[in-house]
Amino acid sequence: MKIGILTFHCAHNYGTVLQAYALQEFLKSQGHTVSILDYRPEYILHLYKVFTLKKKKNASWLVYFKSVVSRLLTLSIRKKRFKAFDTFITERMQLSSPLFDVADSAFDAYVFGSDQIWNPIICHGFDERFFGDFKAARGKKRIAYAASMSAFKLDDYQVGYYRDKLQHLDCIGVREESLKDLLTPLTDKPISVVIDPTLLVGSEVFNPIAVAPKRERKYVLVYQINKNKHAFELAHKIAKEQDADVVEIVASWLDYRTSPNKIQCASPEEFLGYIKHACFVITTSFHGTVFSVLFEKPFYTLKVHSGADARAASLLESLGLSNRFIDGTALPEKYLTMNVEEVSGRLAELRKSSYSFLESSLTDQKKKSI
Repeated sequence: MKIGILTFHCAHNYGTVLQAYALQEFLKSQGHTVSILDYRPEYILHLYKVFTLKKKKNASWLVYFKSVVSRLLTLSIRKKRFKAFDTFITERMQLSSPLFDVADSAFDAYVFGSDQIWNPIICHGFDERFFGDFKAARGKKRIAYAASMSAFKLDDYQVGYYRDKLQHLDCIGVREESLKDLLTPLTDKPISVVIDPTLLVGSEVFNPIAVAPKRERKYVLVYQINKNKHAFELAHKIAKEQDADVVEIVASWLDYRTSPNKIQCASPEEFLGYIKHACFVITTSFHGTVFSVLFEKPFYTLKVHSGADARAASLLESLGLSNRFIDGTALPEKYLTMNVEEVSGRLAELRKSSYSFLESSLTDQKKKSI
């Protein structure tokens, strides 16, 4: 079967590109011919431009001036980081032109997701393409897989929009239980909760592409999306006990002041390698948590006390690892080892329902096309 994936593949974010790659590789492993539609909306691209003079709405001129100076000072770093991500996207992903307006596309099915493709803040409203509402998808199987958004409630307009657009989808799989609860009243179609594609495929997909860092000493890795002020305090405490360095992989905030222990331009492959070879990981990131689990690394996920905590908290609870989700204010006396066998068993159970969701969704399409 020919399958087109539509997701946020072009965002220069480690979790985003690796989830897109993971879903591609999983569907290929099931015998399908897979392409990622190379759809690059401006609302995504503008976040990762190497340089821009565009002024943010409502930003003061002083803030604008400081941002321009910062971008000039970090220009060489931004270029290197951009190239690292762009190379991964163009070389690791099977890209195809996003032909939305053709009468009959070459695909038998479309898969929408994973990632926050239904987030009205990111999409500056909603993007109907991520609901399968375009000409080329008509008559094809349309499947949402691990679609997500960050809202916990909807206004009247959003309720109406979802009620209309969910009808375009044949199968609906979302990433969070809270989103399922939010959307269930708006459609007569069943909604399943499925796991992120990176968890779906496991380390066997990422091991071959992970690039080991060229470091002689052991290191504790820090990777944060939203910052927890206690992250480095905890990392240095652990590093001291293990006679290790503290190394940070930067998520997005770039600094013209360089340091061998502050990695600002890691490619997605190098990002994987840094987690795989760390002696300990401190993270506030959902995907930082995911890859720590997949590579069987000792880790702590720090709370940031916002809605961003929900995904990591839910995952760790399902894996029996809630004791690794801490706020960092009271430093643990003991750094727990992971019961790999127990975690693997729980993860296998989580995968079963997601395998089943995709298999049944695509099997229905096969029967339909016979």
